[in-house]
Amino acid sequence: MTQLNQMLMRSLKDSMKKVNKKAKKDMQEATSWFYKGKKPVMYVRTGELGKTPKTTYNESQQFTDGGEVSFTAYLDTEHNYSTGDKPNMEQALELADKGKRWIVSSGHWARPTVGNKEFWQRAKDNIEKDFNDTLSMTFTPK
Repeated sequence: MTQLNQMLMRSLKDSMKKVNKKAKKDMQEATSWFYKGKKPVMYVRTGELGKTPKTTYNESQQFTDGGEVSFTAYLDTEHNYSTGDKPNMEQALELADKGKRWIVSSGHWARPTVGNKEFWQRAKDNIEKDFNDTLSMTFTPK
């Protein structure tokens, strides 16, 4: 039973490594999709959104019997802009992805961003599909 568990954990860990690689690619494609086909008139694009995709995957993790294999895919919100109303990245992401605006220091609403909305949902949908496809290929009997 121990050998079977070790074999399953090894297969699961290998699958998660593949999913992590695909997730990073999905997030990069989604954030770059935000910029596609839009030419800003009022501002210069910083490209900071493209630096936000991250995962918590750690290839060196050791898993024992009954362990788990997991990682989180997320957009890093640590960056702060130094121009305009100096929004934090979380505000910028909400504005870029959902069009959710906030009141700036002058009392006006933040200007909408020029870009393709719902990019993060596209990434999440692709990551879920990659996860399901990868595990199906690994654990479906041949």
